[in-house]
Amino acid sequence: MMQYKSPFGPIPRHWTVARLRDLTSKIGSGATPRGGEKAYLQKRQNYALIRSQSVHDRYFDTSSVSFITDDQAHSLRNAEVKDGDILLNITGDGVTFARSTIVPNRVLPACVNQHVAIVRPVPTLADAQYLMSFLASPEVKSYIEGFNAGGSRRAITKGHIESFEMPLPPLAEQEAIGSILSSLDDKIELNRRMNETLETMAQAIFRDWFVDFGPTRRKLEGATDPVAIMGGLVQDAERAQALADLLPAVLGDDGVPEGWHTKGLDEIADFLNGIALQKYPAADGEDSLPVIKIAELRSGITPKSGRASPSVPQKYIIHDRDFLFSWSGSLLAKFWTDGVGALNQHLFKVSSAVYPNWFFAHWIYYHMPEFQRIAASKATTMGHIQRSHLSAAQIICPHPATIEKMGEIIQPIVDRTIHNDLESRTLTSTRDLILPKLMSGEIRLDEAIEAAA
Repeated sequence: MMQYKSPFGPIPRHWTVARLRDLTSKIGSGATPRGGEKAYLQKRQNYALIRSQSVHDRYFDTSSVSFITDDQAHSLRNAEVKDGDILLNITGDGVTFARSTIVPNRVLPACVNQHVAIVRPVPTLADAQYLMSFLASPEVKSYIEGFNAGGSRRAITKGHIESFEMPLPPLAEQEAIGSILSSLDDKIELNRRMNETLETMAQAIFRDWFVDFGPTRRKLEGATDPVAIMGGLVQDAERAQALADLLPAVLGDDGVPEGWHTKGLDEIADFLNGIALQKYPAADGEDSLPVIKIAELRSGITPKSGRASPSVPQKYIIHDRDFLFSWSGSLLAKFWTDGVGALNQHLFKVSSAVYPNWFFAHWIYYHMPEFQRIAASKATTMGHIQRSHLSAAQIICPHPATIEKMGEIIQPIVDRTIHNDLESRTLTSTRDLILPKLMSGEIRLDEAIEAAA
């Protein structure tokens, strides 16, 4: 019996310990086709090229795949992915390194580049969901990082992956454990896709009403049916009529609906910048708050997140549903749904005592591409925007009563996306709680099924 210490604790007597090379028929990475990114196709013909950006723990981001020609794919034939393959990022920074997921069938045919390894289980020996759950679990990350051969930019080799040791139940137990965990993944993925649809819907309505002035233009063109005036985006005739009656029938000399006003973005919301939280260090053994930096805004709170003292001034303590906006580095904005935390500098908490959150949030989304362009243009410093850019970002503001009526359509959509994100956080917590207990045999499968229901 080899000496083995599982990251999940003691394992049942009837389980074994196996090395990854003994459970797989392939472990290997690919390459970047000759010509690099300039040689990628703008549209998919047949093959996709999977890069590390697409591989997240237990989730695959199809929006970041690239496309290559059949000839380029042929040159990478040893790096072609098959249905059920596990993908593992073998290089990267502290965020992207060692992320792992199963390739979704919808992205095939595809090849991987040199930053992503294919791990192909032998179906009669190892269940792919079980094996991926091992690689993607937080408890195993430090184990993988222990093999780092790349210095500050982390890297592991094929030999390292082949030598990984893992606790191995009988195949039927592996399949049952994998099924429980993947059922939670499926619920999280369903929420993510639902939110994509809802956000697309909300942005289409916002753009038609506030950017294109669709209802006013359709009135000018002679439309009288309220549903048609509202562009078909409000199907209930009574609600459409109530909205249509509030919207101007003419454009003013400034080109915006009559009676509506142009303002700066900073006139409709307060932008509270975070503080340097090293002034409020967490004390050992005492309560603390996770520090919300740009990394946390992008990926949520993790075990690597910093901690701060709860003595942080109250206005810098963030709660679920607060709207946050990172103004330097990677510019992005979103409703926060990862629990109580402390706001670090380089992030704004955006709020308003007058305007609803959907209104200022969508105006920030609208201006985000321009903000990102400004930040990217600062080649000599860390990309960022200044408060003057908030003043220069113009928004169109109707009468408050009109905004309130419009909010009856948009606010429920925004609230639903927040609800879905909060539900996904609970599902993720449940999965991460039971995963190590399943991987150590600490809880029985029927108990886990009840927890996942």
